[in-house]
Amino acid sequence: MDIIQLMKKYNFTENETKAYISLLQYSNMSGYEVSKQSGIPRSKIYNILEILLNKGAILSTQSQPIKYSAVPVDEFIAQLKISTSLDFENMENSLGEFNIQSKNPELWKINSYSNALTKLKLMLRQATSEVYIQIWENEIDNEILALLVAIEKKADKFILICFSENQHYNLPLKKYYKHGFEHAKIQEDNGRWLSAVIDNQVLFGSNINSDYDFVWTYNSTMVFLTKEFIIHDAYTAHILEKLGDHGKEVFGDDYAKVRDIY
Repeated sequence: MDIIQLMKKYNFTENETKAYISLLQYSNMSGYEVSKQSGIPRSKIYNILEILLNKGAILSTQSQPIKYSAVPVDEFIAQLKISTSLDFENMENSLGEFNIQSKNPELWKINSYSNALTKLKLMLRQATSEVYIQIWENEIDNEILALLVAIEKKADKFILICFSENQHYNLPLKKYYKHGFEHAKIQEDNGRWLSAVIDNQVLFGSNINSDYDFVWTYNSTMVFLTKEFIIHDAYTAHILEKLGDHGKEVFGDDYAKVRDIY
């Protein structure tokens, strides 16, 4: 994302960002020099600099003529993180007064894979006792992996079934199963999918034919069905794992005959 657009998300205007970047590059400049380097009109630059001073993004000298310098990037980001964290805390406290905790049985649509993964992370943070997940290996980013590692240690029931197009099953977890039929499933369904039952809520869906269709719900029937679906996939994976070479003799090297049920 462009830095100007990114900074706008955190309440920095385009001119404020340009001024800050100019001071990062050249430092110890007068208002006139900042105006010249950043392309901001002189009629606006001193107001912009005053705003940046109030935001803690730059510093100024006490002597005349006044010189300006940017706060180092690491310090600027640290301040922004603290400010943002406090904003979120205040928002949570204020909105919490209106929050009615209800486990509505409706099915709520989630309109993208990235939003579905964000919802999964939130569910994992709230997890207490039961976690059942089917997920693609390359969707397990560092944050999801850290959450899974922590939850596996404390959850009473934990099952993870991993899909991998390249058969890369290398997770630092004890209780996970390799799906093994990814190519066949992709050919059948023409897409990818995600299923998760965490305590009493469920997230599931796919991007079949590039049409994102994910649902999150507390609906007890959907929780039961999705949990059973994941558990029975785990049964199959567990059986094939224990059969080893004998299983390949019976069902073929890629276990294709396991799917010959019609």
